[in-house]
Amino acid sequence: MLKEIGKDTMINLFAFLDEVRHSPQNCYEVVPVNADTKYVKYTSKDTMYKMLDSDSVLLFCSELSNDKTENHLFSKIPAADTYITCFYHNNGNTLNKVNSSDVYSQWMSYCQDGGAAFEFYFSQDNINYIYSKTDVNALKTKIESNLFNTRIFDYSLISNAPKDKSDYIKYSTFPFQVQYYGEDVLSESRGYSNSYVDSLLKAAGKQYLPIEYIAPYFKHSGFVQECEARLAFVNYNNQLSNCINFMTKADGTKVPYITARFGNLDDLNKPCNFVDEDEETTLSEQVEKKFDNIPPYKLNSHFPIVIPQGRDQEVIYDIVENKVNEIEKEHNVRINIICQGHLPITKITLAPTEDRWEQSKKMKIYCKSKYWLRHVQICESTIPYNTHNNNH
Repeated sequence: MLKEIGKDTMINLFAFLDEVRHSPQNCYEVVPVNADTKYVKYTSKDTMYKMLDSDSVLLFCSELSNDKTENHLFSKIPAADTYITCFYHNNGNTLNKVNSSDVYSQWMSYCQDGGAAFEFYFSQDNINYIYSKTDVNALKTKIESNLFNTRIFDYSLISNAPKDKSDYIKYSTFPFQVQYYGEDVLSESRGYSNSYVDSLLKAAGKQYLPIEYIAPYFKHSGFVQECEARLAFVNYNNQLSNCINFMTKADGTKVPYITARFGNLDDLNKPCNFVDEDEETTLSEQVEKKFDNIPPYKLNSHFPIVIPQGRDQEVIYDIVENKVNEIEKEHNVRINIICQGHLPITKITLAPTEDRWEQSKKMKIYCKSKYWLRHVQICESTIPYNTHNNNH
């Protein structure tokens, strides 16, 4: 049967991280979240198509990460495995603010044999003005009234043996920025008993959340160039255990992971509700009226057209895309389209390989076969491929 993990968890996490960012002990800049924020997932060719075929993201156990300090931190908290997927966050401490979908270090780390950078949209414009220090109750009120005015933050975690569409867990969250701390705070030789992070986690457990929800957002400063934001689901009190799957590596090792669909599966058979139904006008006329009410400053790539879930979503999409194509051609702009319930990808950049043009052509054909990907921008990396570089 359907289970639901409420949004209170997300609100409390948001409030705690907001406090940490403005703490005097935080040695890194407070990163704004605004309409220019890009969340980019670099992934290998194999995982790239697994995500697209399943129309979902794969989340792996964070305790198995390559950060020894992070793993040590997890060893200090009660057992509750956490599943994460990571994004490159362009507003972080980085020079790659212009084209965060084509960063050499990210290609080398995650896509040496080819792959792609998926640019995601997470309705960040909705929380731009919320992102300021305030008291917890006021912050919760702002989030409650503004952050959840769309369904883009809802996920369906699918059971590993689903019997029907209702056999899933609805989870609300957001890819929060990782907090980086240096050796003076996280030194393994000093231990954690007197560390700043340890005191934060203890305080969080009393005021905000169990520390299992907090720990995934602290990482060693040696990884600061990753500019990481994480989407995390915590298996607190074994709530998510039925959603854990395993993939087998070449050596026979079983790797645990969770599949997360965007949106709420319970909405699939409901009306799309993109427009106000009017029996006296056609659907095309209703969509036209909808566009007439969109402020001109929002007709660009920063503010995608978001089509709600529903049984008639594809019909709505066809009409919307035709209208968007007209506007793009007339005003020389790029407008993204997001279909809730599907991967909110606005751009796919192919890795710097010798056959990137061929890979790009294949990706364009693939995306045309899925209506929710049809308007996604397909690009090729502009980074030269060096045949004499063994690192490739």
